[in-house]
Amino acid sequence: MDVFEETLNLSSLKDSLLTIDPSNNDKNSQKKSSLNSPPSLSVVKTITARKNVAMKEIPRFYEILQHSTFKINPLSTIRTHIENTIEKKKKELMDVD
Repeated sequence: MDVFEETLNLSSLKDSLLTIDPSNNDKNSQKKSSLNSPPSLSVVKTITARKNVAMKEIPRFYEILQHSTFKINPLSTIRTHIENTIEKKKKELMDVD
């Protein structure tokens, strides 16, 4: 296997995405978003508001690109972030109930 094929191996990301259950989209859990997370673009109603959110996210995106762990292994870093985010959301839901 050459280097190019190794860098494009998305099987671990695919496996992670296959374990996500889309039927768990509870409307109440969507309302319980943390204050630190930016609003998703689907929630933002106006074009101007969407542009404002996008402009705030651009520096964060570049920060992620510069992170040493992301530079070494982007897919592993994304996977770890997703796992941590899911665990955090589960804990938040447990605390609310």
